[in-house]
Amino acid sequence: MVLLWANAALGQTPPTFVLAWGSQGSGDGQFGRAEFEMGPTGIAVGPNGKIYVADVFNHRIQRFSSDGTFELAWGREGTGDGEFWLPQYVAVDAQGDVYVTDYRWVGYAIPLIQKFTADGTFLLKWGGYGHGPGMFIHLTGITVGPDGYIYVLDSDRMSPVQKFTTSGEFVATWGSQGTGDGQFDYPRAIAVGPDNSVYIADITLVRVQKFTSTGEFLLKWDSVGGDPGQLRWPMALAVSGCGHVYVGDGLRYDMQEFTAGGEFVVSWGSVDPLGAAVDAAQYIYVIDGALTRIVKYAPSTVPARTTTWGRLKNLYR
Repeated sequence: MVLLWANAALGQTPPTFVLAWGSQGSGDGQFGRAEFEMGPTGIAVGPNGKIYVADVFNHRIQRFSSDGTFELAWGREGTGDGEFWLPQYVAVDAQGDVYVTDYRWVGYAIPLIQKFTADGTFLLKWGGYGHGPGMFIHLTGITVGPDGYIYVLDSDRMSPVQKFTTSGEFVATWGSQGTGDGQFDYPRAIAVGPDNSVYIADITLVRVQKFTSTGEFLLKWDSVGGDPGQLRWPMALAVSGCGHVYVGDGLRYDMQEFTAGGEFVVSWGSVDPLGAAVDAAQYIYVIDGALTRIVKYAPSTVPARTTTWGRLKNLYR
């Protein structure tokens, strides 16, 4: 409660709308929707500011400039390398290579990760169905940390988080099913901060947990409700370069900004947030599932308070 008042006193202004692009369809810059389903769920920003969107129901990845201009797309429905069945989540590493979660349909779904260059050239794949190292059950997120490792989230594995090298070599796994610290019920989104801290949003436990890059539990925020700083259905996550955490809530229909310690900063928007990403300039990109579009926001600001500096100067004369 103290922090809420502190942010109000500082004059914190929420992120502001910049532009939106996209509509339902199969053309360039459009996104597919299935009956009773929303549109794309995965979005990521490359090191050069390009925006990548996993257009799941059109079985492709689309790339845009930061102003929403369509640049290229790759993929089609199929079971071959570079083809997709359900490309739901996407991540981009520091070299610009793109990682996509997908499934091979062979009478049943085999989950896997495919890796591409920035222009969609297929590089490699890994995965398979199971609970063992490097295998998956139900993929619900993927991200790349500043440390260069790939973090993959799986809501149905006995150990939901796996860590890989960029060549798909298994490094580690952590977590378990349950309600305690470091446990999960339905983990839906994952993001990594500039210090390599890993944040995971759990829909059914209604909380965000923070871990070290090796899986050590650090903290959580889990106040449930509709007030500022509370959660109801956290399903989108992104972390800025300054370490602030953006949480999209599917029942609040908004975005909220928190510090790295889980302290509420500001909330904004009327949006159905299925995915989120932040670029190097702190601009925030949100998938608005209900309207099948991408929304771009300018970062929140705190106006300077020159009187505060003057007071500090007087105190330390």
